[in-house]
Amino acid sequence: PQFRDVDDTLDFLAKKTGLLGSIGGFLGGKAAFTNSMDSLGFEETFSLQEFVVTGTQVRIFKAYPFGWRIFALSDRDDEPAISLGSSGADRPDYNVIAEVLEAN
Repeated sequence: PQFRDVDDTLDFLAKKTGLLGSIGGFLGGKAAFTNSMDSLGFEETFSLQEFVVTGTQVRIFKAYPFGWRIFALSDRDDEPAISLGSSGADRPDYNVIAEVLEAN
């Protein structure tokens, strides 16, 4: 399955215009906040995400001012993670990670 970022119900509603968007934002949706941060030029400065790609546990990591770095974890606790490279400023795509894992 394709990895996807999902919002909770309030975030989904807050992205809407009109009454539903206002209610979603009032109740805790983050759309207005993230839009204001984006318009001010703020960027994500730290992110660590973990998911499974074709049976392999993968971590992607971003720390300002560097881009995204990709690591594959071993099934054994005594082995370190293997660096699969980096994707620069753009978050790595699930399908590209799957291709890199298949090639190695």
